[in-house]
Amino acid sequence: WMYLLSGVFRDGEIAFISYVCINLFISINTIMSTSILYFLGQIARQNPEFIQEIFRKLCNAFLIFPQ
Repeated sequence: WMYLLSGVFRDGEIAFISYVCINLFISINTIMSTSILYFLGQIARQNPEFIQEIFRKLCNAFLIFPQ
C-alpha cells in the first residue's frame, strides 16, 4: 500500500515519516483493540463467548494489515 501512495508525496523524507506514522497508528490501534477484547473475554462473567467471538472476527479482519 505504500507504493500506491508514493505519488502523493514530493519529498522522500516526508513520505517516509508519513508511512512510519501511519503504520504506527494502525498497529497501535489493532493491538489495543484486540488486547482489550481478549482480556475482557477472559474476565467476563456473563456471556464471554460473545466477546471471544468478536475477538476472533477482529483478529481475522486485521490480517489485511502488514504489521
